[in-house]
Amino acid sequence: MKFNFKRYLQFLFLASILFIIIGFISGKISTESFTYISLIGSLKAILQILLVVVILMLGLAMTLPALIIDVLLLFIGMSFPLIEAIWYVIWNQVTIGWFWAGSSGSSIFFASLVLAIVSFFGMRRR
Repeated sequence: MKFNFKRYLQFLFLASILFIIIGFISGKISTESFTYISLIGSLKAILQILLVVVILMLGLAMTLPALIIDVLLLFIGMSFPLIEAIWYVIWNQVTIGWFWAGSSGSSIFFASLVLAIVSFFGMRRR
């Protein structure tokens, strides 16, 4: 399987914008987030976002086979246990538990902004 870098950049751009929107809606990113910029925190958040995007993409790839198996399991009375387990780990443990809880609002905002800009220009260039 060939790695499609343009698709990764598109998904990274969407995920970065989504993190900014969720940050404003949830209150994680507020006006206090703009009072200071932590360079180390922003670099750490950039690396975390890159890893979270890879994990989210892997989760999307695992969802289709899990959906087929879950439909079969639906006939014996189970209601989508594989998809539920996959997305519980990906969303609750990795995205919210590890990335979101461990990063400050300013780090999330500036890292997402930098990655959105870089991925946008990367998409346009290729």
